[in-house]
Amino acid sequence: MESIMKKLLLILLCFPLFGLAQTIVDTIPQNKNVLLEEYHGIQCWWCSYGNAVAASLNSNYNSDDFVVITIHSGSFAVPYGNQPDYRTLFGDTIHDYAFVSLYPSGSINRHVFSQYACTPGYTPIIRNDWGYASNEILLESSPVNIGSIAHFDSLTNELVVDVELYYTDSQSVNNNFLNIAVLQDNIIGPQEDGGSGTQWTNNNYQHNNMLRYMMTGYWGDTINTISQGTLIGKQFSWTVPSDINGVPIVLADLKVVVFVNQHKEETLNVIEISPIGIPIISNTVSDLGDLNNRRLVRVVDFLGRETSIRTNEPIFYIFDDGTVEKKLIIE
Repeated sequence: MESIMKKLLLILLCFPLFGLAQTIVDTIPQNKNVLLEEYHGIQCWWCSYGNAVAASLNSNYNSDDFVVITIHSGSFAVPYGNQPDYRTLFGDTIHDYAFVSLYPSGSINRHVFSQYACTPGYTPIIRNDWGYASNEILLESSPVNIGSIAHFDSLTNELVVDVELYYTDSQSVNNNFLNIAVLQDNIIGPQEDGGSGTQWTNNNYQHNNMLRYMMTGYWGDTINTISQGTLIGKQFSWTVPSDINGVPIVLADLKVVVFVNQHKEETLNVIEISPIGIPIISNTVSDLGDLNNRRLVRVVDFLGRETSIRTNEPIFYIFDDGTVEKKLIIE
């Protein structure tokens, strides 16, 4: 009996995750998480070093505390000849508003750090100061908590994102702006390199955290009621194309970043989640060693947050073919 109980019970979902009665956002006041918007271009000689610094910071902080969006924009992002075009409809507008003057540079929570700013009065700072600015942000309390669940509906080819905001404190402004960015990992392609890049595969570069789309437009969806104790619920959807500018979209490599700004600047909080798919109904029992040819790319909990493999609670396995399995390991 004990050996049977240690087998893996595999139950695939047959309902969308957003139809939940309970809220998905915490109501306990929290400190801010860090959002690094890294300005990047494939012609930029030292931008791979910026990627390496961002990856190092990401590994040093708790996984929920630090989020990276890599924005291919500006003159260094213009492709040459047959190179792929990693730019988006949104990147250059965000880049130009930030007034990017040095590469690689990035904005931390779109806050103006006077002691670190590349250009006085603007948000971009150089890579060596990202950690210092991040440490400052992590000590600040946030007036808003974010909860979100994203799922891909294979029947409509839509990515559906449900968001809940809970305001734990008041603000001096009258409204906020909710932003939803769709990112993609594991895009293999060209990249100029000054000797600091660590993400090479067969002479090509592995681009991660690449901005692909903004589901809420350039500057976000307006939130008009932001008083303390307010709970906001919203749903957004995007019909996912097969490619953007000829660069394929791989569903298994997508992730969603949700952040709230006071306007075009001042990010109050941010979270990153992994979309959950809607697979076929199946009820099978298999041993833990029963593997197939699919490659496991991510393990997440019910809220789409990356997690380790656990027992006695449901977790979701996301594979490289785009399928998602809900598994419950019973001990």
